[in-house]
Amino acid sequence: MGYTETFLEEVRERHKADAAVLAEARWRRDAVTGRAQAYPGALRTFNSGSIAHETVNDPVVDADAGVVLDRRSCPALGPDGSGEGPTATVRSMADWVATGLSTRYPSLTVEVTKRAILVAFHEPMDVAGSAVPRQDPSVDLIVALTRASGSGIWIPNTEEDDWDASDPERHTELFRQGDPELRRNRRRAIRLSKLLHRQFGGEPAVSSFNQEAIGHAVVVDGMSIAEAFLAICERGASQLSAGLTPDPAGVSQPIKCPGRLLAAERYAEAGRHVSQALARDADEAYVRAEVEAVFYLLEPPSMASKSGFAAALRQGVPLGFGAAGLGLRPSDDGAPPQPAARPVALKTTRAYGSAPPAP
Repeated sequence: MGYTETFLEEVRERHKADAAVLAEARWRRDAVTGRAQAYPGALRTFNSGSIAHETVNDPVVDADAGVVLDRRSCPALGPDGSGEGPTATVRSMADWVATGLSTRYPSLTVEVTKRAILVAFHEPMDVAGSAVPRQDPSVDLIVALTRASGSGIWIPNTEEDDWDASDPERHTELFRQGDPELRRNRRRAIRLSKLLHRQFGGEPAVSSFNQEAIGHAVVVDGMSIAEAFLAICERGASQLSAGLTPDPAGVSQPIKCPGRLLAAERYAEAGRHVSQALARDADEAYVRAEVEAVFYLLEPPSMASKSGFAAALRQGVPLGFGAAGLGLRPSDDGAPPQPAARPVALKTTRAYGSAPPAP
């Protein structure tokens, strides 16, 4: 393992999800899907999103799941039936879940959102060592409908009282494909990608699912975690510069990305630093500086060794300021880097949706 891999793994390890909170999020998700499975006409439930794909970082915010209704039990629903919209059924499911879980979780609340039922528990957990010391993972439950033909399922759009095609079950299958080493390296590289974009604050310029789709497309057997992360950065930069990322299941519209060009720029900059680190992978001080330049708003400068720091200066690695203070900030030409773009307000983005506006 070279220094690039070692330092990237240090970053990932420092920001990994707390095991107890992760277990609680899964427990809550299973409680919600268990109740949803008992709803009249329910055919099956499924798990989806970052927890199911094992790409979640700290903090653990929510768990995603779905319940699929058999359209034969509700023939009026959906495009394959009489065209009845999802809103009334989603509200009915929300009431069903709340009633069934209120004894176990007396503070539980439910809210119907555009795509799902947001089940909040209001029972926070203390998390030692986390930047978010109290975490209270919620559950997003999609109420879906089988399709008469074609792949995937119908998922709700309660804002328009309409349905859209998607295939979250297939997405989870795709992320579970490959041998154990490939799956592990892909998951870890995607977590690094999420940390890269999260450090800028606010709603990330590119959604979690979009990053997963990019990772699934480019990470292959034989790649190290560092190589996999570099591949995600390079594909993210080229893909998002050109347009939107296709749905990996080939069912829904391309994935919405409200900050597409900003995300592409951030991927390109990170990719340059990782590429430079790999090119000098045996140079500890230089590589550490390059990795810190990728995560300069997230990671404090290590300054682990005065001799290493001095060596980096002798090699012409410039200094820069991150959120945590003074740190090493290398650049291609040895000139001090430009200040990072400030976070911008972005629309909340979800993994699934109707056709987005033209980029």
